[in-house]
Amino acid sequence: MQVPFLASIVLAGIGILLRNGLEDHYKIEQSDKIPLVEIFKSHRFEVWHFFIIASAIWMFYYTLFIYLPTWLSDYTHVQKATASMLNTYSIALGVISIPMMAYIADKFGSFKVMKISAIATLVLIVPIFLMLQNEDIVIQIVAVTLMTILLCAFQAPIFASAVNALPERRYRASFTAIILGSAAGVVGGTTPALMASVAKLSGVAIAPAFFILFATILSLRSMHYLMKRKS
Repeated sequence: MQVPFLASIVLAGIGILLRNGLEDHYKIEQSDKIPLVEIFKSHRFEVWHFFIIASAIWMFYYTLFIYLPTWLSDYTHVQKATASMLNTYSIALGVISIPMMAYIADKFGSFKVMKISAIATLVLIVPIFLMLQNEDIVIQIVAVTLMTILLCAFQAPIFASAVNALPERRYRASFTAIILGSAAGVVGGTTPALMASVAKLSGVAIAPAFFILFATILSLRSMHYLMKRKS
């Protein structure tokens, strides 16, 4: 049990070395303005559209990593042990995929990677849930793999794009925290209960896929507006 804590010491040391090697010439601007007030006063457009995008991401995230094991146990022939195994696999794959997708987004553009992922999600999310209902474990692993990669390609770029959304550097940290925190709490936190209720009340096992589909459509619309305004 102590191994993860001991390993974190090594990670902390690496973090300190990396931080000390960074150059930062930014000087803090003194201001009496409250960041939260100024953000909602001057950047409501960015707040609204980034909240929609972040909400779609967190709905996808909580469905995959939190609700999916329960869904597999309730609506497929997958045993709980297998569902847990698939969940562990998705988390491990996510740990690897997030930095890879962040690197790709840094090279080709955050919104471009997010848009490609969102379009791919529209095409694949329903087939993925149908694949998860298949009794073949190989097909289920392929489905979880696709789902995880799509999510990571959608999620990884949101951090950099949110930080760079505002021209005023002194508001960027607050803006990012507000957007990601509120979307995770309001939408992400309620997603497992929402998905479970909709699937049960509708009698449609793949109902969660349609919720992700709808949220992704809204996020694509918001990305379009943000990219149009930026250009």
